[in-house]
Amino acid sequence: MFDELVRCDFLGIAYLVAHPGAFTTSSEAEGIARVAKGLDEVHRRGKKLKAQILLETTAGQGSTLGWRFEQLGRSSNKPPRGAAGHLLDTCHVFAAGYAMETKKEYTAMMAQLDAAVA
Repeated sequence: MFDELVRCDFLGIAYLVAHPGAFTTSSEAEGIARVAKGLDEVHRRGKKLKAQILLETTAGQGSTLGWRFEQLGRSSNKPPRGAAGHLLDTCHVFAAGYAMETKKEYTAMMAQLDAAVA
């Protein structure tokens, strides 16, 4: 991921979009901890880079992480991970079960996202 971030920076690409990954043989908490540790390492090594990592929401199949907003927040909110942003994929969010058909549902979903990743 660090190499990809360097490439983005070199090419003037502002963001590197990535899914958080999965916890295939461990627990959700351990998977989130690994994502956080990886982000810490990338940010430690890339302090001078301008490109920013965006963790994208996922649909939630199997043991994937990032389908619940709280998973994204726990993976990326604490410094130096605070440099990671988030990308909302509406198709993935809908598949993960978040309601957003009406303006009221959409507003509530966005409030959940804001609360989880702020």
